[in-house]
Amino acid sequence: MQVPVESNMLHIDRESCRGDALCVNICPVSCLRMRDGKAAPVPLADRICLGCGQCMAVCPEHAISSGESGEEQISPLPAIPDFAACSALIRSRRSVRHYKKTPIPREILSAALDTACYAPTGKNRQDVKWIILDNASRVRELSAMVINAMRSMPHMARLVAAFDKGEDPVLRNAPCAIFAHAASAYALCRTDCALAVGYLDLVLHSQGIGSCWAGFVLGVASSSPEIRKFFKLDDNRAIHAGIMCGYPAVHYRSVPPRKNRIFSGCNGQGDYLSGQARHTHSSCGQRLPSAEHRVGSLAAEIRVRTKGLPRRAVSSSYACSRASR
Repeated sequence: MQVPVESNMLHIDRESCRGDALCVNICPVSCLRMRDGKAAPVPLADRICLGCGQCMAVCPEHAISSGESGEEQISPLPAIPDFAACSALIRSRRSVRHYKKTPIPREILSAALDTACYAPTGKNRQDVKWIILDNASRVRELSAMVINAMRSMPHMARLVAAFDKGEDPVLRNAPCAIFAHAASAYALCRTDCALAVGYLDLVLHSQGIGSCWAGFVLGVASSSPEIRKFFKLDDNRAIHAGIMCGYPAVHYRSVPPRKNRIFSGCNGQGDYLSGQARHTHSSCGQRLPSAEHRVGSLAAEIRVRTKGLPRRAVSSSYACSRASR
């Protein structure tokens, strides 16, 4: 049986391929091989290919495309922010519980979700899907459902009483709430959703939008038939992560301290104790390079190694759905 050069998932332009085997070596499931000096899919590659795009991202000749007809095009690698910019974004992010009534423009939400689609998923399943409530009345309706589920829980009496007085202790009168759901049978469904929402949280923060984990909703969503009906979820899917979000009604002026971090030494011979600016090896007292120096050097090396390399376009397997009004 003759092995086809192409598969339904991968298309390799043999004229452009220079035979450097970069794609073959980086494939995590070995679905590519060298054939006559060129890269080619192995037999039954479609059954084992994860669709992760590693081969496309590493090819300097842009010789690999995906999709049944190769229509899924890659995009240029964007500039990588330096450590200072990444650190500032993360350190300045706060859990926001007081919001302006100003709605978030849908184009901003769409762009943020497109970026959050690049969060890693186990086995590249990309099964995370979104439910967006960008209407304040719908957000309030969901809060009421959560409170109804809590009325039989004595330890939630304080929240129920606050809601009955006109407050919203569940979603804090946010103008928008976003939830991620995935197939419940998959072992990493919660991890995948949490990572995606974590990415979304930081992207929204970069646009001046605050957010907070919607823990009370997540606590009762799986056990409340009313809430499952509200989200219109199939029986095999569940909400695993979510945030309330909106433009902050307060202005933060400083970064509060965090607890000291303790890292186990990778060689098992000692701990790395995190101080204000330096890391010291506890077993020998040797001062280690600062985090800024280490990460900055790594970022510089990455920029050199990946300069000009392509990046896969946003995967269409992530769906953005809106609960009916």
